[in-house]
This record gives sequence, structure tokens and C-alpha cells, in this order.
Amino acid sequence: MGAAQTQSFNAAFILIFAPIFAAMWAWLAARGRDPNPTMKFGFGLIQVGLGFMVVVWGAGMADGSYRLPLMLLGMLYLLHTTGELFLSPVGLSEITKLSVASIASFMMAVWFLASSIAQLVGGWIAGLAGAETVGGQVLDPEAALASSLEVFKMLGWAGLGVGVAFIALSFFIKHWSHGANTPAGHAQPEPIAPVLDGERQAVSSAAMRADRES
Repeated sequence: MGAAQTQSFNAAFILIFAPIFAAMWAWLAARGRDPNPTMKFGFGLIQVGLGFMVVVWGAGMADGSYRLPLMLLGMLYLLHTTGELFLSPVGLSEITKLSVASIASFMMAVWFLASSIAQLVGGWIAGLAGAETVGGQVLDPEAALASSLEVFKMLGWAGLGVGVAFIALSFFIKHWSHGANTPAGHAQPEPIAPVLDGERQAVSSAAMRADRES
């Protein structure tokens, strides 16, 4: 399998796990056990860190050509994808919940701008793990593997550390959402006014709710 083909791992894992995660969050929310968003961010970052550390810990499985088993790359993609599912959809949801309505679109753009900056930084970090090549062939596979493992180890410990810090902070800042993440704070659809003789009746939503509850 070529390196480019492994890019399909992420898409496949998203298709598999996205509905599972959606059902899991709904199941936890129905029982009042849904973690707050900051804690979810922490768990996501821990999974990203573990993804890098899996490769570092599995370095001893390298063959004579200093190539690691595809299984390790699959585990890295799996942990990074599940970490992404803890971060990306939750973050997008928080942007819409916590932003002032008049600038919600602007804040969403800021979120995606931050993602693009992260891609730029990621490219720079990938350059640190790069290897000297000639005609697409790595000149020193042993040195290339060693430099990649050093960068992966740095990223792994950083992900684990920041993830733990997010989880610890979540207990202190979860109240800053001012109830936006509680069931009572979720937006509820307005009731539909009745239609009489083909015309929508001007009935206030408050009156309709009171009539429904009576």
C-alpha cells in the first residue's frame, strides 16, 4: 500500500465512528452524563498524543529497512480520527452556542482560520521530521526514522500534557458557558400556530406553550 492510499484511513474511520459518537453523546446527555466541551477537547487531545506515542512505542517493530508495520500507522489514524471527533464537531457546536448572534458567522470564520494556521504549523513541524532524499529515495533510512520518532515523541507528550490540562481546567471553566451547554439552555423550536380557513392564526408562542402544558 502506498503512502497516499493511507489517507483513506481517516475518511473511513470518520464514516464508521461519526454515527457511533453522535449516538453516544445523545445517550450520555439523556442520562445527564455528557462531558462538558472543554473536557471533550481534553480527551481528544489525549487521543492525538496517544496516536503519536503508539508509533514511538512501536519503533522496535521496524524491519531491516527501518520501516514500521502498517498496523501502527492504522492505529495512529484511528486515534487521531477519534480525537478529531471529540474536537471538531464539538468546537463548531460551541461556536454557534457561545457567540453573539450578530457575529456568529465571523466567529465561525475565525475557527476555520485557526484550523488553516494549524495546517501551516503542521507543515513546518513535518519539515523537522523530513529526510534527505534523491529521486524520492531516502538516503539514510535509519536517521530518517530517528528524526521522525523524535518529532513524534515531542508531539505525543505535548498532546498528552495539554489534554490533561484541558480536563483539569474543565472543572473550573464549565460554568462560563452560562447554561448554554445544559438541556435548559438548548434552543427549542417555536410551536406552529394553528391554521383556520387557510390563514395562520396570530397566537403567541407563550400562550400556545401554556395551553400545551395545561
